[in-house]
Amino acid sequence: MVQSSIMWIRFTTLWLVIFGFTATCAQLYAAEGDDLHYTLYRTWALAPQESENAFKIVAFLPEAYLFRILQSDAEDVSGNSYSRVITQDGVEILLYSGAISDWTFRQAVGSHEIIFNRPYRLCKTPRCDKIFEEQAWEIARGEAFKITDGDLGYSDIVQISATRGNEILQGYISGEELEALSRNGALTRTDRRVPRYNIRRYKSEALSTQCGQQREAGGIEPVIEGEQYSERLAQLLKMGTPVEEGIEIQKNYGSEGYQYSFYLYEVEDQAWEAESPERYFQMAAGFKTRCMPLGDSSQSVETFIEHVVFVNSRNQINDEPVQVDLPSSLFNTPQDLLQYTNDAYMVSINKPEHFESAIAILTRKIGDRILAGYMLTELNRSCRSEMRVQYSGSACRIYDY
Repeated sequence: MVQSSIMWIRFTTLWLVIFGFTATCAQLYAAEGDDLHYTLYRTWALAPQESENAFKIVAFLPEAYLFRILQSDAEDVSGNSYSRVITQDGVEILLYSGAISDWTFRQAVGSHEIIFNRPYRLCKTPRCDKIFEEQAWEIARGEAFKITDGDLGYSDIVQISATRGNEILQGYISGEELEALSRNGALTRTDRRVPRYNIRRYKSEALSTQCGQQREAGGIEPVIEGEQYSERLAQLLKMGTPVEEGIEIQKNYGSEGYQYSFYLYEVEDQAWEAESPERYFQMAAGFKTRCMPLGDSSQSVETFIEHVVFVNSRNQINDEPVQVDLPSSLFNTPQDLLQYTNDAYMVSINKPEHFESAIAILTRKIGDRILAGYMLTELNRSCRSEMRVQYSGSACRIYDY
């Protein structure tokens, strides 16, 4: 957990200036947003579940990433204090306590509703040409803005403002672009529910295979009690049909040197009213993972996630859910990092450029920045801290996307 001093100085100064300017407006916000905290610097995080006396390094969090603390009592991991939190992407993780802000987001920035997650050129006038330097502000990652006017006599133009030192930054953005930037993860809207999605994950033992195990078309796999979600999973992925005895497999899968794992994700979209049918949907994912036997035993070790199929029940064409393919070639990650990650992976986030690139790729493929952030933790296993030392020459540091 190495703190970036340059980012930390910029980030701290920015929040303190904004706090001094806007703290009196904090009461304007709904109480549900008052418990959001943020990361003080970029850091890695652990999966809550311990596996074989080790915690998986599943997530990378940039500075100013939002989250809620789920329990007040910190947990000890190898002599360090970690807190159980849920990120703005809806992922439950263990976060190093030293990376957690003492102030809540509201205490720090008051009524500012917009955080830019990447550099951006903001128009100084309602209509501008951004290619000209004098017509736009250069906005840095982590800067927070307040929506000050949404009706300026122009169609769909929003005025936003912030402070930088003694300077007031006032700029303009179209409502359409504001929505697009929010949807693509270029900015975070803190005046909306964070996290937006409440996600529950279930593994289907009926459909999943062990290393080298095969499933044949026409075969029937029994569904154990409490695993009825396997039927919905089979339907979304077009793998099988529910029958009285279980699930009738529709196509062959499984091969030597691979194992297949299938998951259903029940998603609650908290942006919709409780009674709305749009509030609930499902995702399904199938993982093809390379594996190798352990000696002469029946056990095996997973090494690399080679391919994932992904389906969102909301995304349909002609009433059929659209399947998205996520091959490992999308990320160009080295396939020999197992000794550093200690777990199978498709992506290995070991520096900010990896994170930004992987998020952009997944957002483009999945079509939803928040779901992309969630799925990234399913695919990612970062290298151990001693392998992330700059100029170490380890495989964790030398590759790029």
